Amino acid sequence: MMEPLTGEDLEFLGESLEEGPTSEELRAAKEVITSFLRAIKNYGFYPENHPACQKSVTTAAGRLDTFFKNHDKLRFDVEMVRLLFRGEVVHHGERDEGNLGLLLFRDGIQWLEFRKGLAIEEINGLIRIVNKYREATEDAEGDLVTALWEADFPHLKYKAIDVYWEAEPLIDLSVLRVREEETQDIDLDKEEPEQEILPPPKESPLWKLTAEEMRQLREMIHEEEKRDTLQDVLDMLLIVLHDQRNEEDLSTLLDFLQDEFQHTLAQREFLFALELLTALYESRQAFKAKKPWALPLLHKFFLGISSPQVLGVLSQSWPSLDMLDAEQMTLLRQVLLLLPAESMLALGPMLLQLRSSSARREFMEIIAIQAKRDIGPLKRLLRRPEVFMVQRLVNVLGTLKNKESTLLLLKMVGHSSERVRDLALRFLVARNLGPEILEKLFPLIDDTSDSVRQVMFEYLGRRRSERAEGLLLDYMQQGQFRHNDREQVLACFRALGRCGSSRSVPVLQAVLMGQGWMPGFGRSIHRQGAAISLMELGNDEAKEILEKASRSLSPPIRRAYRKAAQEEK
Repeated sequence: MMEPLTGEDLEFLGESLEEGPTSEELRAAKEVITSFLRAIKNYGFYPENHPACQKSVTTAAGRLDTFFKNHDKLRFDVEMVRLLFRGEVVHHGERDEGNLGLLLFRDGIQWLEFRKGLAIEEINGLIRIVNKYREATEDAEGDLVTALWEADFPHLKYKAIDVYWEAEPLIDLSVLRVREEETQDIDLDKEEPEQEILPPPKESPLWKLTAEEMRQLREMIHEEEKRDTLQDVLDMLLIVLHDQRNEEDLSTLLDFLQDEFQHTLAQREFLFALELLTALYESRQAFKAKKPWALPLLHKFFLGISSPQVLGVLSQSWPSLDMLDAEQMTLLRQVLLLLPAESMLALGPMLLQLRSSSARREFMEIIAIQAKRDIGPLKRLLRRPEVFMVQRLVNVLGTLKNKESTLLLLKMVGHSSERVRDLALRFLVARNLGPEILEKLFPLIDDTSDSVRQVMFEYLGRRRSERAEGLLLDYMQQGQFRHNDREQVLACFRALGRCGSSRSVPVLQAVLMGQGWMPGFGRSIHRQGAAISLMELGNDEAKEILEKASRSLSPPIRRAYRKAAQEEK
């Protein structure tokens, strides 16, 4: 006998006779289902109070509010693995526990309806219940329908049938027939005592697993433990991302993804972070053709995840980050190299915290690669007051072989830190610099640092150079030795001899033989310096002058020659 139709059935029957949904209504219904699916998956991955869960629930509530602006209710029909809205499919999935349609169908729900006024607490409760019962287990207490009935959400309606009764096949009584002779001794009027059905004894083989069964069980447990849901999550995120149709909704989703990216870094889930960024870069390429309005939002997103506020969570992982194995460090390196160059503003200060030389080297290499793309953020870091960080960044500059890095190194030779100046100068003199750079570096021969002065003199005397010779001659003849000591004077003369030419011979002869005088330090040290310079010069003119000095009747001249010879041994 047909059951009488309820008021809700009649109401639904009237709706089913209406025309199908408009494209806008269908899109809005799909967005609601998509947001619910995302929220259900998040509840499966994270605790309920996790920001990802709370944000996905808020998104689902927003989708419903948008739909309710023009409608009072939203009903979905359940068909095995599908959900329909006014006859149109809005969700179709595989036959597994993750399929929302199959979950509802399994527990006998024929349709599910949201009504205007649905509070976020009701949405939260519904998702909590669905997540709890999405996997059918024999020992589960209750079912989804019972849980919904007990929750009694005021703005959520549904219709359910007893799936166990309707799905149970009729019992074939023929299988219970016994032989005629077995029924002859049965007294139908006699009551027999109830027989207790006991389980087999524990020593029975039924209680024991074979070695093969034990092996299979261990494999099943291992597979379950290592089950990777990464691809499922990424697929879902991409579907939702490409489904966004306005800036507000896309901005909300990207804010969620930024939080999720930060969380993955904090948990050192670098593989997930890498796959997420790779997928987003691919999406950006697709958006260039189909949704150009989304590109500024994506640009803002990538800058956001490169900020110290997001990447700063890596600092919270020390000292464990110092102990990353090779595979983890490779993954982190790939993640950071996918970020814009602005990420250097966050990575630079981290160099102060890294104790592992290998980890520090990795970060410096990452910064160097980023600086080749855009050196601007590195310039900003070099202006920071943290001297130790600047020292390491100067080492990064030294690996860059371009004009921008040379100009930055020239600025660094004027840094207040002696160590920074020394490093910058060493990297500069290792390059094939033009004469104009030599003139800019020349004042460093009077630097307050002994090390810097030594590097500069070695650079001046590296090869024969008319420009270096002229600079030294002018400097020495003016007698403006800032460090008017023995080592400074001798270093100047030695550098002049190594870079000079016949042009310097008359000047050196005059100083050595006492025919000329350079102002400044004592006469004897200048004579000795001139002799050293002539020895370094080594041409025929220089050798002739030195021969005369060695046989000179003047004791100061002979003494200067002997000291120079001892100095050069």
